[in-house]
This record gives sequence, C-alpha cells and structure tokens, in this order.
Amino acid sequence: MSDEQEKQILHELNAKLDEMSNKNQGLSTPVKIIALFIGFTVLGPLCAYLFEAASELF
Repeated sequence: MSDEQEKQILHELNAKLDEMSNKNQGLSTPVKIIALFIGFTVLGPLCAYLFEAASELF
C-alpha cells in the first residue's frame, strides 16, 4: 500500500475513535432513579436484616 492510502486509513480510524470517545458515557437520569429506588427498597432492608441477625448471634 502506498503512504497516501495508509495515511487516509489512519485518519479514518482516528476519526472513528474520536467519535466513540466523545459519546456520553454513564447512566441516564431514569436509570439513576431506578438504581436509587432499588437501593432504598432492596438493599436498605437487606442490610437492616443482616445487622439484626448478626446482633442476635453476638
């Protein structure tokens, strides 16, 4: 392959990588709300139950 073709391919790859890295990473707002809901309704009581069970053992 010629140098010009290699430069063009590298330029296209860099453009695609830049596009991928610029996308918004992270959770959306609805998913954050669902995660908070699960945290309070499932993990909270579960931790309370485990602490209560542990306190009865000791």
